Amino acid sequence: MLVIGDNVALAQPVTTLSPLNQFKVGVSLGTITCKEGFQLILKIEDESPACVSSLTFAKLILRGWGYDPIHELSFDGLKDTYELGQAMDFGIKYKGYAPEYFCSFPVVVAKYENKTVWQSNLFILSCPISETAHFHYSQMDWQVGSNSNLGIMNLNNTGVYSIVVTWFKSPDIELQKNITIVP
Repeated sequence: MLVIGDNVALAQPVTTLSPLNQFKVGVSLGTITCKEGFQLILKIEDESPACVSSLTFAKLILRGWGYDPIHELSFDGLKDTYELGQAMDFGIKYKGYAPEYFCSFPVVVAKYENKTVWQSNLFILSCPISETAHFHYSQMDWQVGSNSNLGIMNLNNTGVYSIVVTWFKSPDIELQKNITIVP
């Protein structure tokens, strides 16, 4: 018998339960397990979990049915405060499922008073994701600033800016941080 939390006891191991049943008995989304060869996806409509093959995973994401719940998008080296004219060199890191031959970069935007004042270089996708794409766990890094693939960010006024990163045309993969430019 397996005990989950303080009150729930199961007669069968969690791994033999479907993802939805694992969730219903209290297993957190981050620890739901799938059978070998399958990966976790969440339905956008109600965030119910399912385990699917990598081919089905790609199809469901492309159709807008689901999203990858196991990912991490983070800033690396983005400070809270910069002086006017100071170079802004920082990284963006992604860990999670991504298509095998994905040719895209995140879009980085700086907003001041809800207006876009800077946007990263836009790249044309030369290899769009097809419904036959296979997704694999990946770790990717991009740079903003000197020697970067996303461009050099120049913010010309003092004040509070919102730095927003989106990637993979997915509503759940977005990152935002406020920074301040001082004299």
